[in-house]
Amino acid sequence: MPIDLDKSRREGMRWYLLVAMHRAEPLGCGDVMLKTIMDDIYGEVTPTELHQQLSYLEKRKMVMLTKNPDGHWHGRCTALGIDVVDYTVDCRAGIARPAKVLELIWHAKVRSTSWPLTTKNSSTISCLTMALMAMKTWQVGYND
Repeated sequence: MPIDLDKSRREGMRWYLLVAMHRAEPLGCGDVMLKTIMDDIYGEVTPTELHQQLSYLEKRKMVMLTKNPDGHWHGRCTALGIDVVDYTVDCRAGIARPAKVLELIWHAKVRSTSWPLTTKNSSTISCLTMALMAMKTWQVGYND
C-alpha cells in the first residue's frame, strides 16, 4: 500500500503543534511562531494549512484557540492535550505520536531550553525546531 504523504504531513504536524504548545506553557504559542516551527520541519506551510490543523486539535479538545480579529490565532494545550504529549493517555488515530522511547530523547534534548519562546529568541526557536526535526526522523516506522 502506498504511503499517503498528505495524511502523514497532517498527522505529524498535529503532533508537533501539540508538543510546541505544551512546551510553551503556561503562555501557549501564537500562530506566527508555530508557523515558523512547522516551516522548518515541513518546508512551506501556509497559514490556512496551519489553521486547519489547529482547528482539528481544537475539535478534539486538545487545544484552546483564541482567534484574534487581525486573523492571528493563539493556542494553548488543554489537559487532554498535555496528557497526550506526556503519554498518560492513549492517542487516538489522527495524530502521529511517536513511541514513548522517543519522548524520553525529546525531553533530554530540550530540557535546557528557556521558555517562553519569542520570535526575538531565534536560538531557542532553532533548538526547538532541531529537536522536532530529530523526532520526525526517528518516528518513521514507529507506533505507540
